[in-house]
Amino acid sequence: MSFQIPVYPYLSEKPFHSPYSRSVLLPFERGRQFRRKFFGRIFPRKRSASEYVFRSLSVYRGKVRSVYVYSSYPGCDFGPLTLSLENVPDEDWETSWMRSYRPLPVGERFLVVPQWMTVADMQGRLPVILDLGLTFGTGEHASTQMCMRELERAIQGGEQVLDLGSGSGILSITALLLGASHATGVDIDPKAEDIARQNAAINQIFADRFTAVTGDVIGDKAMMESLKGHYDVVLANIVADVIIPLSRVVPEFLQEDSIFICSGILNTRLPEVLDALEKNGLQILSTEQQEDWCRVTAALLET
Repeated sequence: MSFQIPVYPYLSEKPFHSPYSRSVLLPFERGRQFRRKFFGRIFPRKRSASEYVFRSLSVYRGKVRSVYVYSSYPGCDFGPLTLSLENVPDEDWETSWMRSYRPLPVGERFLVVPQWMTVADMQGRLPVILDLGLTFGTGEHASTQMCMRELERAIQGGEQVLDLGSGSGILSITALLLGASHATGVDIDPKAEDIARQNAAINQIFADRFTAVTGDVIGDKAMMESLKGHYDVVLANIVADVIIPLSRVVPEFLQEDSIFICSGILNTRLPEVLDALEKNGLQILSTEQQEDWCRVTAALLET
C-alpha cells in the first residue's frame, strides 16, 4: 500500500494540514522565528525545509501505522510504508488541463468546443460552444451524448422543448441549433440558470428562444404550474432516483405527439425506470445503452 501526501513548499505561506494535527502555524515568515506545532511537537527553526518535510512525514507514517492502518485493519501486512519526496513543478492546475483538451464530436452533426478554443476545421459539424467546467453538461458523459443523438433524430424544426435538470444548457442549445423554436431549461441549482443563459448567448441564442429558470418541478407546485403547457420534447438527463418520481408529473407537459427523452440511468436501474414510466401512462418507444448508462425515449399511451 502506498500513500500520496501533498505537501506545500515550506517556504510558502500555505499550511500543511493533516487529519491528525492539533494545529498548524504558517511557516517561515521572512526571518521571523518560526514554530510549528505538529502532532503535539514543536520543531525549531534551524532545520532546512526538506528536513521539516521528512520529519513531518515520518511522524505521519507513525500515526498512519498505529492509529489508522493497524486499528482499522488488524492483522493485515501493509508493508514498510516507505516515504519518498518528489518536487512537483509549480503550475496553474486550474487551467493546465485546457492544453490537452480536444473538440468533441458527438453524434453525426455536433462538435462540442470549449469557449477558449478556436477551431479552424469544424469537420462539417455544428459547433456547440460551452464554457466548460462550471456545471454538469460538457458533452463528455455518455448520458449527454445519447440525448444529443436522440435530439438529432427528434428535432425537425419549430418544436417547443422543456429541459429538466438543464445544467450547462447543452441539451437546450443542441435542440435550438437543430431548429427548435424555443427551449426552457430548469435546474434546482441557481448557478446553473446563469451558466445556461451564458452558454446560450455564446451560441448566439438569446431570451427570445431560450428561458432559464431555477426550481424543482417535483416538489414546487408553483413552479409546476408556471411551466404547465404542452411541449413537443421534454428532456431529463438526471439520474434514476429523480426520473422515477418525475415520471408522475411528466405527462402534464406532454401532448399526443410529444416525446420524453430521459437519460443518466445506470443499466442496473433501467427496469425500475421503465416500470415507473409505464405505470404513469407512458409507452416506451426506444432505449439505448452506452457504457453503463441508458437513455429512454417514451410517449403518452395511445388512446
